[in-house]
Amino acid sequence: LRVGELAGNQFDLTLREFPPERHEDLERALSQLTREGLPNFYGPQRFGAGGTTLRMGSLLVGGEWRAYLRAFVHSHHGPGEVQESSPVASLLAALDSDQRKDWRAARSLTADLPTSLVPLAKQMARRPLDLESLVRTLPRRTKALHISALQAAVFNRVLDRRMVQPGGAGRVLPGDLLVDPWTGEGGAAPEGDGAAGAQVQSDLLRRVPSGPLPGPAAQRTRGAVAEWEGEALRQAGLELEALASLPGGLAPKGARRALLVGPRDLIWEAEGTVVRLRFTLPPGSYA
Repeated sequence: LRVGELAGNQFDLTLREFPPERHEDLERALSQLTREGLPNFYGPQRFGAGGTTLRMGSLLVGGEWRAYLRAFVHSHHGPGEVQESSPVASLLAALDSDQRKDWRAARSLTADLPTSLVPLAKQMARRPLDLESLVRTLPRRTKALHISALQAAVFNRVLDRRMVQPGGAGRVLPGDLLVDPWTGEGGAAPEGDGAAGAQVQSDLLRRVPSGPLPGPAAQRTRGAVAEWEGEALRQAGLELEALASLPGGLAPKGARRALLVGPRDLIWEAEGTVVRLRFTLPPGSYA
């Protein structure tokens, strides 16, 4: 599937050792989730083990090429620590060097390096001391993943802020951009006579407030909402200008993501202490 073609994500979950006396509590909780939705946070898997993917996104967008390349090598060398006498250690030492001869010598390591690091070593030999050309050599999808983790971190910060406001994340505020959680379509929140109707639509999870996946082409909010989103950008150490100037066509356009989502087609059944849940969430949302 290409980006934008996914209609939703279906889940089939099994809960074991679930006390039968809690079935009524489960029914109430699931009914509440269906009515009120749940916060559309990105989970920890988006940010990598120990936040590695997020850190690499920060290094990439910040133009810290050498640190980014070192992190890439560490993430692809395999399990365990890099051994001091290994080819990967020699590659890292060459990366740290400011001597052209050390970079050219990286070609001699290719036979013993993990496959994913061979193009990097070859490019070091071809273009000594050219850090930006090395970054361009890395797989585009990998770099896009690192950038998306940074965008997700900004979104989560905004959602955190909205959750603690009166009315929660579903409250429509002046300056909001509202989206359909299932299609992503939407627009500016109406004010005046249309404000009450917009809140009804949000309460029904049809068009809800959205948060930013930052990018230079993304639609902007206004007022207090824009201030909160700007603060989240600053807390992440991110500037839109830095995203826009990324090399190699990496600059993300940006988008809006629903702050709340509600499950569809939710059913559950129990047999003793085993409960089976089935439901569908919008594209980009996961259980």
